Amino acid sequence: SADFNGPVTVALAAGSPSGATLTGTSTLNAVGGVATFANLSLTVPGTYSLDASASNITIITGATSSSFQIVAAAANRMAFQGYPTAGGVAGTTLDAITVQVRDLLGNVALAFTGAVTITANGPLAAAAVTVAPGSAMNETAATSSVPVPTGEMAHALIGDTTVNAIAGVATFRGLKLTTAGSFTLSATATATATTTGIASTTGPLFTITPGPASTLVLVSGGGQSAVGAAVLPNPVVVQVTDAFGNGVGGVSVNFAPAGGSGSVSPTSATTNFDGTAQTNWTLGGAAGANTLDISGAGLSPTRIPDRERLPAQSRARRSPELRPSRGCRSTTPASATGSWRPTAD
Repeated sequence: SADFNGPVTVALAAGSPSGATLTGTSTLNAVGGVATFANLSLTVPGTYSLDASASNITIITGATSSSFQIVAAAANRMAFQGYPTAGGVAGTTLDAITVQVRDLLGNVALAFTGAVTITANGPLAAAAVTVAPGSAMNETAATSSVPVPTGEMAHALIGDTTVNAIAGVATFRGLKLTTAGSFTLSATATATATTTGIASTTGPLFTITPGPASTLVLVSGGGQSAVGAAVLPNPVVVQVTDAFGNGVGGVSVNFAPAGGSGSVSPTSATTNFDGTAQTNWTLGGAAGANTLDISGAGLSPTRIPDRERLPAQSRARRSPELRPSRGCRSTTPASATGSWRPTAD
């Protein structure tokens, strides 16, 4: 009625999307029987209807509008929905990763079907191993940290790292990391004329742990020289790694000199967090080659031939018939074995 100038209220009708809120001025007075609402808004996409009622006037019957759609705005930013927060083991498949493309209000941009790429941010493709001074890996006079390569592109995600979003959601399955350490993942929209301005996102840290121990390698301490019955100047350092070159901690390693090759202390050691263990080697008393057998449960044993063992108060010169040792798998150049001919002073 044109004579009505009372208050009118609009509200969301039953069946509106969960979590939706009608914001703005929802009650105002009619003018000439007409109430005009100019600043109402909704932030949740979905199908809606509005109920209108005259406040405190029971003789005026309320009304419900026809249904209408609210859609998401243009894509504005990325957000992780599924993420490997629990981490994983090197070389095993990560949990499925999903990335939502959202509008400025946080709604999934259902119209977005562009390409999304995820990358891993984490350790370099080399792990630092501390080695003793004077070894083949460290010719300086002080202990230092030397990078031991763990494989080409070891820190890269393995698998399909770029997929097209479906209704604003990109899903990544079957991805792996082969380097142990702490990582984050970043998601980025592939740049096109229609994706400019979509903000990338980076997720929280997660941890990749080493896989099962599989390899035992010599880091340093092979090929040293000393007089008979003397302790070698540098310890023998070995590393236990998984199939991808990650150091594996907590593995028991045994050191056993061959007959006549002196003694070691300790005779067994547990690998540190980086997979290394070491022992001090006292050579045997007689001139000749020394060997040290190193083993661990489930690992192929390593044999270290020592370069020389000299009797006290003698000098030595090398026989010209030295040859590379075939029994030493080492990250250093192969040690040499052969006969030595000490001569008295």
